[in-house]
Amino acid sequence: ARQSIYGRLTDTCSSCEGTGFVRSATDIAVETLHRVRRSLKQTSEPGWTIRVSAPARVAAVLRGQLGGVLDDLAEQHGVEIVVDKGTPGGNDDADIALHPKRD
Repeated sequence: ARQSIYGRLTDTCSSCEGTGFVRSATDIAVETLHRVRRSLKQTSEPGWTIRVSAPARVAAVLRGQLGGVLDDLAEQHGVEIVVDKGTPGGNDDADIALHPKRD
């Protein structure tokens, strides 16, 4: 069987692995927000920094639409929440790191 012209001229998307769908930035940002909340449960004292490294499109939602929620969480728990743009690539997940306060 011969492969179609379309099949010969296209590659499988590295993000969606050929399914034709990728998760929206908002969906990933909301999941990241839940992960930040879980991380806050690990911090027993104020002063921590939570660093979120996310793809640019996800970081934009975290800073924009969800920025007020992150600010409220930071204030309630006495921590700093920093959102950085991560490196571009096929993985849309955000990395979350906890850094203790420095004396």
